[in-house]
Amino acid sequence: MKIRILQAHGAKNYQMVEPGMEFEARRLAGITMTPEYQITEQGKYVGLIVPYPKCVELHEKQGYTDAEYRAVVENRNTIAAQLDKALEDLGEAGREIFALRTERESLKDQLEVLEVELKKVELPEAIAEAIDSFKTDGKDVDEIVYWLTRISKGTALRDTTLLLRRYAETHGLNLIKALINDYTVAEEPTTEDKIRQRVEEIMKDTGPWDDPAEVAAEVTQAVREILAEDRQQEQN
Repeated sequence: MKIRILQAHGAKNYQMVEPGMEFEARRLAGITMTPEYQITEQGKYVGLIVPYPKCVELHEKQGYTDAEYRAVVENRNTIAAQLDKALEDLGEAGREIFALRTERESLKDQLEVLEVELKKVELPEAIAEAIDSFKTDGKDVDEIVYWLTRISKGTALRDTTLLLRRYAETHGLNLIKALINDYTVAEEPTTEDKIRQRVEEIMKDTGPWDDPAEVAAEVTQAVREILAEDRQQEQN
């Protein structure tokens, strides 16, 4: 068979073949969409392998007219342009996938941080400072728990240990969660918050049979105690 060169092609130890040149050649074995042809015509190009679409087969009975040749070249150029566009689209898709993956990792990191923040337990300032004092001395959670559960046999316990023990008597689960998941310092309630909470507690325990005068006296006493405590704290 004969082939016609459609696009310049060269290889090591061979001169460049130019468009329009024709050679005797054989098609290399293998079924593929992009066959290869080896020039068999004696001369300086013998042995050179030319891949499709850089060449086309020329049939003996029906050769290519100039119009057909131009159509083949145009078709080849169209296919090459489509291939370039497909590669460009693939690259763009790859960049978008990379950007989405990066955004996903960023969101994952933010969610992990948020999850940690949500697990943190609010503790009174004094309790948080007591735990911090243990950590400052190089003690870990295991040692803090050891001192909280240790039965004292004549050994004086540090003030922070006693403070944590008293807190654990009514807030044991909260303290355990704080030691495991970390903690934040709860905002100190205002005087109004304390009064509102105490009045709500009194009214919750008040029934229709209670003497209104006694309830009023209890509320008044509670308010006085709260105001006295706040004044004492301000002086300290």
